[in-house]
Amino acid sequence: MNNSSNKDQHYALDSSGNIRHIKDANPSNDEFFCLFCHRQMIAKQGKIRQWHFAHKALSPNCSYESYLHSLAKLLILQKLRSEQPFGVEIKVPFTCKNKETCIWYEDSFDESCNWTGYKNYDLKKFYNTFEVEAFYDNFRADILLSNSIKKLEFNL
Repeated sequence: MNNSSNKDQHYALDSSGNIRHIKDANPSNDEFFCLFCHRQMIAKQGKIRQWHFAHKALSPNCSYESYLHSLAKLLILQKLRSEQPFGVEIKVPFTCKNKETCIWYEDSFDESCNWTGYKNYDLKKFYNTFEVEAFYDNFRADILLSNSIKKLEFNL
């Protein structure tokens, strides 16, 4: 297969609303729809160009950037709704007060060692509800994470 434009759409929604990669598409058994505009797509699985999905009819309101944005939201949402953890790494300040036992402590330090490090958090331990294009006050979030049981507040 020849290289093609980097704007080829390799993902589409099947008739059940699942994200499908072009390699897993079976056009004889299913219909496919654009991730952004939801118009019907054709699975192009020929022998010359790289396999991809294409709109069946021209869609003037759909762009590659919109497609990528929709794909990212759907993949993140899929991961959040799966059984797997959804980890994020956050830069946080650390303070060590063990100067007597610390092999790294120097007399030039004050009473404690301060440094910045990274800490991992599984967002699914804090949030149990994930909504696409939901509103929070006057802000519309691509994906809104919330907790339906208790209100969470963080001081990181």
